[in-house]
Amino acid sequence: MYNAYKAVATYQDVAAILTAMEDPALSTISISPNPTSGQLIIKTEGQHIQRISIYNLSGMKLFTTKSTTLDISHLPEGVYFVQITTETGSVTKKIIKK
Repeated sequence: MYNAYKAVATYQDVAAILTAMEDPALSTISISPNPTSGQLIIKTEGQHIQRISIYNLSGMKLFTTKSTTLDISHLPEGVYFVQITTETGSVTKKIIKK
């Protein structure tokens, strides 16, 4: 049977896209320690945090907080994304839970 439809998939480097759109003021935000076994500390260098959200690799939001000290000891080992939203925009950082 002849199929006249063709599917073409295009992939781009997601990290390059996120970095290209990142506000330079947000580049001062850091998360430590990374990797971690439980506690994370977010340093903002003068940025006022409105929201911090943790996502798993599937994109499911696990929880949201305003606290700059996070306890993720209850999460299984793996890779997670931390989205930090400030008054100037948002930045997403990758963390590793041991």
